[in-house]
Amino acid sequence: MMGVYILVAYNNKERELNVGKYGRIKFKPGYYAFMDYAKKDLFKKLSRLFSKRKGKQWYMDFILNNFKAKLIYYTFTSNEICCEIARNVNLKPIKEFKCNLNRCNTHLFYSENLSTMKKSIEECLRKLNITYRVLFC
Repeated sequence: MMGVYILVAYNNKERELNVGKYGRIKFKPGYYAFMDYAKKDLFKKLSRLFSKRKGKQWYMDFILNNFKAKLIYYTFTSNEICCEIARNVNLKPIKEFKCNLNRCNTHLFYSENLSTMKKSIEECLRKLNITYRVLFC
């Protein structure tokens, strides 16, 4: 099934990572939320993100090699609503990561603590009338 997911990951220290075509990017300690759309199979896409045998194709592949995944918000939908979520979520955008869909500035966001991140994501999803589920990693 098609769907949208928001992956929340924790970075435990200041680090600089080589993130493919984006080059070297500095990351502060804290929580990062990445939003994306699965056009074919949501769970297959999520499984690929956590696979140990994949190549580094997307910038989340580079980030997940260094950050710890904490939770995933997801919803089944045929609409590409991740840009709408990205435009409405009340979190600090990481502007170095441009959206491939070109409808918003970024799909990567930052917060110093998990409770603020969760509250902002959940408020945004409720405001947009999106029914969601949460997976804990």
